[in-house]
Amino acid sequence: MGLAKDALQLNPDLSTKWCILGSKLPGGDWVKPQRKPASSQDLPSVFEYYTNGGIESGLVAQSDGFKLNGRDITILSGSIHYFRVHPVYWRDRLQKLRALGFNTVQIYFPWNLHEPRKDVYDFGDGDNDMSAFLDFKKFIQIAQEEDLLVNARAGPYICAEWEFGGLPRLNIEEVNPNLRGGRVENHLGKTTPSSPERDSILDLPILIENEYGAVGANTGTAGQEYLTFIYNLMKLNGLNNSLIYTSDSAYNTRGSLDGDYNSPLTEAGDYTEKYNATRELAAKYNPVQLKVPDLPAQSIKRAYPTTSVSEQLTFDQLIDLVPAEDRVTSDDVIAMELLDINEGNGQSYGFVVYRKTDLDIPENSILTIEGKVHDVGILLLDNVRQTEPLTDREQTRGFGYWETSDNQFSLKNEAITGTLDIFVENWGRVNYGSSIDVFTKQKKGLWEGSVLLNDNTITGWEIIALQFNSTWVKSLSGWGDVSTTGSANPTLYRATLDISETPSDTFINMSAWGKGNVFINGFNIGRYFSGGPTKTLYIPAPLLVQGTNEVLVFELYTAAPEIVFSDVPLLG
Repeated sequence: MGLAKDALQLNPDLSTKWCILGSKLPGGDWVKPQRKPASSQDLPSVFEYYTNGGIESGLVAQSDGFKLNGRDITILSGSIHYFRVHPVYWRDRLQKLRALGFNTVQIYFPWNLHEPRKDVYDFGDGDNDMSAFLDFKKFIQIAQEEDLLVNARAGPYICAEWEFGGLPRLNIEEVNPNLRGGRVENHLGKTTPSSPERDSILDLPILIENEYGAVGANTGTAGQEYLTFIYNLMKLNGLNNSLIYTSDSAYNTRGSLDGDYNSPLTEAGDYTEKYNATRELAAKYNPVQLKVPDLPAQSIKRAYPTTSVSEQLTFDQLIDLVPAEDRVTSDDVIAMELLDINEGNGQSYGFVVYRKTDLDIPENSILTIEGKVHDVGILLLDNVRQTEPLTDREQTRGFGYWETSDNQFSLKNEAITGTLDIFVENWGRVNYGSSIDVFTKQKKGLWEGSVLLNDNTITGWEIIALQFNSTWVKSLSGWGDVSTTGSANPTLYRATLDISETPSDTFINMSAWGKGNVFINGFNIGRYFSGGPTKTLYIPAPLLVQGTNEVLVFELYTAAPEIVFSDVPLLG
């Protein structure tokens, strides 16, 4: 998926959140706090308790609370996004959730990862950059092994602070995205395990949609009909014993399940004061006393030695290495999603370069981009950068940014015939909003109008997709020595890290760099920006190897001479 992992970031504020669905006494009062005994090892596990005597029923909602298989249950649930956690660490995170005293894990299904191309699905068996993160059935299996029930939040829209709310980029072209388009049935049929694949004890809540009231109110009766359609579809998929719910209705008449983005676990899976406090609360307010595992150990963090940047590929060199299948010609500029690449699926992530060669440019010309840039543009003339690096918030209201339309740029040039490049970075698609524009006007690149030179439309463009997918990144060659004078243009830098022992988790400190992306052994671990507040990127140990590791930095503005590692994050 290339730069899809900009949204990944393995961020603690995004990968885990918690909620408690409680029970009421017959009189209507919430259950009174009860403390667990000092040791719970003689108590039954979650599965032992709720399957004792055989399985007769799933989860049932009653006026005084929930029952699972006929027994009272207070659902203490934590949300772990399997697609944001390295699969080697799935068991660790699930064990830490269970050690909280929680009994349930919530999971979302990101449609845009599971269907990277139309009608091509990936559940861990694909060859995409994120394939290893997508075997959700394995994640569910590990959850069961770690004594956790599962609350499946099927979507199709998940929000989840995830790119485009989990909807595939393909839905941008759908007629009515508020109803999520006509391909929902196919998606839910793929991501909802059918009854033969499910242990009936897993028939816990199934969330359809998420915060649908934000857009459902704009759909009239069609919104309610849509939710009914999803409900019936779940039943057809075999979930006849599941409690199917939505976080609010098409008219926003139901309260939402709430969560907290300030996770009890850090990005690297470490405990926090909030974790300890949450563990005490779980013991205090769960009336059903069950076995609680001991706390798993935390991972080792290392500050690896600083390593010097040794090689680089210039902007022109990178463009020359883009294969022919990622280049198109067009009379006018168009959105990256509409490029005829990736077997007709267009470009979803990364950067796109709009290039016009042999352009006659009179002295002191004025360049105009009609509409807005989506999202940030860098202007180059004959491989010389014209626009300034992003250092101040006020710049985003000017030329080359997404906030305002029809901005102009004075080239201040001599009369030449040369090459004009407009390099555009996709900053990601907004995941939530009540306006239909959120779902229909998030195409990326240049597409709201034409590019004008002195009020004359420029035609005859070459459009180059810089997707930075892992296969391409690993194939790059022709590296040269690092320039002693630096570069004002986007440049890819290379360094190596030698590890003699079993790799450990680490953080890469990008404080001295400008803005860009970091790749570890071809895998995009995320973006950095000197504006902060976060200055480090987390590198899980499974991304490293014993031996030589390749560190690539695609810097858009100002490079540093070395790569610095840390054993602690710098969060600002």
